[in-house]
Amino acid sequence: MTHTGAGLDFQWFRYTDNGGNHWAQRIDTAWGSNVASGFAAFVAADPVWPRTRRYVSRAVIGVDTVSGRKTAVHVGSAAATVYAKGTTFTRFVRGLQTAVTFTVTKLIGERQPASNPKINSFPEYVEPA
Repeated sequence: MTHTGAGLDFQWFRYTDNGGNHWAQRIDTAWGSNVASGFAAFVAADPVWPRTRRYVSRAVIGVDTVSGRKTAVHVGSAAATVYAKGTTFTRFVRGLQTAVTFTVTKLIGERQPASNPKINSFPEYVEPA
């Protein structure tokens, strides 16, 4: 976890998409190292997850029920323990002395274009006999 007053540190982690493919994703070190996040150790051979509108990695929105703060965090695999409504996770918030517990209120699903689109997938035309 990051300590109070510290800026966020980022590191590369392994993201597993819904198809079972592995990608490299740059995530807050404290969150990526948390077992609940579902991220695995970085593997240099993995391609980088594109940061475009067509590619959206899965995430959760968490709300602190005490203060009303909201936060969104990426989730490294669909099997991650935090990827379910009502579960809780703890994160440090910059400027506070203690960690804040967030309750998951919304799941954001993964989105990416088809991996192998077939443009002309029609069978060859055969003349009728």
